[in-house]
Amino acid sequence: MRKIIGPLHELLAQRTGLNIKVCAEAQIDSVLRQRMKCLEIGDSGDYLKNICQNSEELQELVEELTVSETWFFRDRLPFELLAEEAQKKRGEIRILSAPCATGEEPYSIAMALILKSIRDFQIDAIDISARAIEQAESGVYTHHSFREDNKEIRDIFFTQKKNNWQISDSVRSKVHFSQGNLCAQNSYAVMPEYDFIFCRNLMIYLLPQARERLLKNLCNHLRPGGLLFTGHSELLSAQNNNLHDCGVRGTFALRKEVAGV
Repeated sequence: MRKIIGPLHELLAQRTGLNIKVCAEAQIDSVLRQRMKCLEIGDSGDYLKNICQNSEELQELVEELTVSETWFFRDRLPFELLAEEAQKKRGEIRILSAPCATGEEPYSIAMALILKSIRDFQIDAIDISARAIEQAESGVYTHHSFREDNKEIRDIFFTQKKNNWQISDSVRSKVHFSQGNLCAQNSYAVMPEYDFIFCRNLMIYLLPQARERLLKNLCNHLRPGGLLFTGHSELLSAQNNNLHDCGVRGTFALRKEVAGV
C-alpha cells in the first residue's frame, strides 16, 4: 500500500484540498484494503489507476477517510455566544455550518436560537460527504448523538421512535443541506453573505494552500462584524488582517472587522 500513498496524497490534495497525512497510516491502509476488496482489485497500482479515472470511487474514498464524530451542542459556549449575538440582529439572520457532518451542529444552531425565541433565521449546511448529508436530512439520531448535558433537548425538539429520535419539523425547516467541497472555488458562486459561520475542525485536515483559500473565501462571505467559529486548535492559524479573536474565552470565535472602525 505504501507505494501509492504519495500519488494518492497528491490526487486528493489536487481534487479536494484534504491532507491525508494527518490520518493514521493504519486507517489509510484499512480503508484502501476495504475499497480494493469491494472492487475486487488485487493490486494497489491498479486501484490508483481506477481512482484517477473514476470520480465516483474518489468520492467513496473521501467518504471513508472523512468519518467524524459529532453530537448535539458539542462545546456549548460557541452556541451561547451565537444566541447572544443573534439577539442583537435585525432582519433575517443567515448562518453557514460547514462541514456539517451528520447534522448535529446546524440543528444545534437552530435549537439554540429557537430557545431564545429567535425565529427569523436560515441555516445553510454543507459537507463533502453525501452519506452524511443523507443522514442529516433524515433528522433521525441514536443515543450517541446526545451527551449527558444535553439530553433535555430530546424532550423539547425530538420524538422517540423505538431506539431512535426524530427531530421536529420546526427545527428541520430552518436548515438547508447540500453536498459540496468548500475547498473548491465554484462552491462560493451562489453563496450569500452570512452573519455567522461555523467552520470547526476542518482546517486541521487541509493542506496550507487549501486552508488559506478556504479562509479567504469564508471571510469574503462573512458580513462585517460577523463571527467565524473555528475549532480550538485552529483559532490562531485562522486569524488574519480581517479576522480577530473576539475575546470570549472558550468560544474560539473570530470577528470580521468593520471598515473604518
